[in-house]
Amino acid sequence: MIIASFYSCQTSEVRVVEEVFDDGAFKSIVDYQLSFGDSIRLHRLDLYRDGSKRMEGFFKDGKRDGEWLSWYSDGTIWSKGYFKEGKRTGKSWVYHPNGKLYMKGMYENGEKTGQWLVFDENGVLMADQKF
Repeated sequence: MIIASFYSCQTSEVRVVEEVFDDGAFKSIVDYQLSFGDSIRLHRLDLYRDGSKRMEGFFKDGKRDGEWLSWYSDGTIWSKGYFKEGKRTGKSWVYHPNGKLYMKGMYENGEKTGQWLVFDENGVLMADQKF
């Protein structure tokens, strides 16, 4: 119990505004875990000037991990993908500004793999690529 109490006193989380726009609005906010003199990134949120989300995702051991999302300035989803140990992995989607699917495929260890499909703004298949 003493060790747990000691450890908890040595670890904390802080939110840091890492970038701001010229007018002072927040552009990039990162949550860190501070532990025994080290700082480890936990979460990142990038914003548009109006405060709406531009990109968001989490870190594990300081590397991108799990789901990462990006949005257009109007709030429409731009992209969705996954990371493991800082490398893209699994399914990935990119969308046109009108919300229709632009591209989808898979990543393995940071590299495109398998079938990738590319669509025009009307949803018509333009390319079918194999990696």
